Amino acid sequence: MNAPMNPSTGKPSDPKLFDLSGQVAIVTGTSRGLGQYFARALAKAGADLVITSRKRETLAEFAAEIEALGRRVLSLDLDVRNEESIRRMAADAEAAFDSLVHRGIPAERIILLGHSLGSGPAVALATRHRAAALVLFGAFTSIPDAAAERYPWLPVRYVASVQFDSLARMPLVHIPVVIAHSRADTTIPYSHALKLYAAAPEPKRLLIFDTSSQDGFGGHVDALFDNVHSLEAALSAVLPRPLAAVNR
Repeated sequence: MNAPMNPSTGKPSDPKLFDLSGQVAIVTGTSRGLGQYFARALAKAGADLVITSRKRETLAEFAAEIEALGRRVLSLDLDVRNEESIRRMAADAEAAFDSLVHRGIPAERIILLGHSLGSGPAVALATRHRAAALVLFGAFTSIPDAAAERYPWLPVRYVASVQFDSLARMPLVHIPVVIAHSRADTTIPYSHALKLYAAAPEPKRLLIFDTSSQDGFGGHVDALFDNVHSLEAALSAVLPRPLAAVNR
């Protein structure tokens, strides 16, 4: 298996430290740019993908590329500017999980990985399923919290009908949790990670990255790829059996 590439530096990560075989990741905004870099790296690390765009037809070429890597891929419509589209994302994430289980992949071999907007559905899934673990990277406490910090002059808390209130749901998660965040994240402040971690039951691990980033978002995109060894160590610490055994 080829090593995943860091989307900013173009340098490969150590494949021994980043094996996502038998796992599924939901990646938003994969019609171009950083979303595709992130999704491609996850696929090269062995993960099956749920990829999204405002128009599903724009994903056809990229989906074919991922399938050529030997990975399964599910393409979905998702417009993060559209409330109903975001609501459907949660249902589609549930359908994707069920599809993996129906294909014979035991739930205890599936690691729920949610990045940015995808963290909301991942936390929701983790409250309902006994997966191997929940990994959150660049996650928010809730959509209203994130929007209020980004647009403090607007009454977003009062008009946001889609909540994805991960902070309220975290005490209901009864699988191992790893929360990763860049301290310099300019998209979602790392204070969200601290609150999510405080609310999560044990076993859990918190990874705060202080290394410099070249992704233009303070590490919101590539900090996890720059620190994959930390992720593997954290997962090995919280999983009831070694990470390699989970992937068999």
